[in-house]
Amino acid sequence: MDLIYLSLSFGPMLFTAFCLYRWFLAPRLNELPPDVALQVLVSVHCLRFVSPISLVAGVTVPGLSAEFTMPQVVGDMSTALFALIAISLLRSGSRHAVPWLWFVNLFGLVDLLIVAIQGVRHEFAAHVGGMFYIAVWFVPCLLVSHSALFTRLRRLGARQVENGSA
Repeated sequence: MDLIYLSLSFGPMLFTAFCLYRWFLAPRLNELPPDVALQVLVSVHCLRFVSPISLVAGVTVPGLSAEFTMPQVVGDMSTALFALIAISLLRSGSRHAVPWLWFVNLFGLVDLLIVAIQGVRHEFAAHVGGMFYIAVWFVPCLLVSHSALFTRLRRLGARQVENGSA
């Protein structure tokens, strides 16, 4: 039953995050240079440093397995650090920025998929506690960011091929 309640909150939030991105953020990002738009989109992943809060007693209901929380924390912390590096590379104009951003986006998305699978396996919904807000509010924003980054990276790659620079 807990999984149903979590899903009933997550689904509408994902839809809302997608709509808000399409209506408000995407049109503004289209006005920015591509490297700046990519920095804005990857910046949300820098906030994944909040993940260790799940290790604090009382934030989740007792019984949530360390088999779930430790890999989740390591994946989120790694993604946050990788996102900061991506922003630095984009800001410096490094030729490694775009390949690194592909890596960061793939790594972060795979991490979310693993956490989702592990969450079901370890009954995360029954132990979510205060992490409910991260799962229901923050994760949809991360998924929208991943989708937008993949779209922009594909477009950027297509433009480079058209211009003969790839």
